[in-house]
Amino acid sequence: MRCLSIDLDYIMYPDINFYNSLLYDRNPVTRWKKMEHNGYTRMVSKYDIDQSNLMFIYNTFLKSIMKCQSCSFGYEHDSILFELEKHTDIELFHIDHHNDYLNGKHSTNGVRDYDKEFFFMETEGDLDEGNWGAWLEQQGKLKSMHWVGPPEINKGNWNNLISYACTHSNFTAGTKEDVGDIDYNFDHIYMCLSPQYVPQQHWHYFSMFISAYEELTGKKAVIHIDKYGNGARLQKP
Repeated sequence: MRCLSIDLDYIMYPDINFYNSLLYDRNPVTRWKKMEHNGYTRMVSKYDIDQSNLMFIYNTFLKSIMKCQSCSFGYEHDSILFELEKHTDIELFHIDHHNDYLNGKHSTNGVRDYDKEFFFMETEGDLDEGNWGAWLEQQGKLKSMHWVGPPEINKGNWNNLISYACTHSNFTAGTKEDVGDIDYNFDHIYMCLSPQYVPQQHWHYFSMFISAYEELTGKKAVIHIDKYGNGARLQKP
């Protein structure tokens, strides 16, 4: 099963590097209000998109839905699992500013501890939009995952994560310049808004993808508002 996974936050490079880890809030509207009112050097309204990244994901999306009309949309990326949980041998082509394999939220002695994150995800259902790729691996569903990410990949910034992921999965990574010819014959296409990482003035691009899908296929878009990770965490209690 081949799946194209696209996150709209991919268009926010390089400005996303200014705010990526600042004032994170589960409520995205609250987060952007905090960003506006806490005196950061760049106002949220000034955050720009990378036009070439937008064209890359839009062209990839359009060419793919011409061959595959199975498509869904979601607010946060772990909602892709509502579609993928019923499949096996999943081959992911994942375009995103973030890797979504593991997010490195645990540390030991100041160093990101991917083993700890892997452990808590497996034993406590600690699943979210940043580690659903590893969850698919744990469930025996992931055949391969290729991450198309920011230029920092080729600068060595993600070497530790990529090396760790490669020991557990058939995981590869590169930039859009490394991709070459894309096989657009996907079995499912998923598009994510990621409102915590895309400023509100750019949310309309998400609607642009939905409109394109509905116009070209004549189908009503399936939009997942809920987080899959919420259910995973609540299974333990």
